[in-house]
Amino acid sequence: MSSASVWFFVVAVGACPDKGRGRRLLLQYVARASRPCQVMAKLAMPQKRVHPMPKWLWYSILTTLFWGAWGVVSKVSMNMMSPMVNQVVFTLGLIPLVFIMARSKLAWAGRDRWRGGTFAFITGILSGIGNVTMFEALSHGGKASTVLPTTGLYPLFTVVAAIPLLREKLNRVQVAGIGLAIIAILLFTTG
Repeated sequence: MSSASVWFFVVAVGACPDKGRGRRLLLQYVARASRPCQVMAKLAMPQKRVHPMPKWLWYSILTTLFWGAWGVVSKVSMNMMSPMVNQVVFTLGLIPLVFIMARSKLAWAGRDRWRGGTFAFITGILSGIGNVTMFEALSHGGKASTVLPTTGLYPLFTVVAAIPLLREKLNRVQVAGIGLAIIAILLFTTG
């Protein structure tokens, strides 16, 4: 096959309005002709796009890994100190992150920083009290494999509270998911 023929086929493939079977047959013919044609046919073939994993999913997976490790370390520390002291030391462990995040350009962004800061402060109080009660559960004989999945259902409360407070709506699949989560926790705690 001459180089003029190769270019003809490459141009024909590129101009081919039929992106389906006709184009594939033309590309297969060009690919079988000779080695240079095979290279040209590969270049002209449409490439399948691999959709990268969304950023939020990567962050969610990392969160799950960090929180999973946190749960195991929490149980180990509960064997060595009281829940209240554990919470204080846990909070001190956040100080290095505060300095790192304070240096970020995005740290001081936002529309209403005072109001947002107030809600963030309340979030910290609620989280701290929740941590202490979880540490109490671990220190009073609760197994990490049972306590952490049980306390991990806190999003159920968030979902239920979001309906009246944030005016969010649930579809049937989400309601079914809530039901399955409750069944799962009953199986975890009774097993």
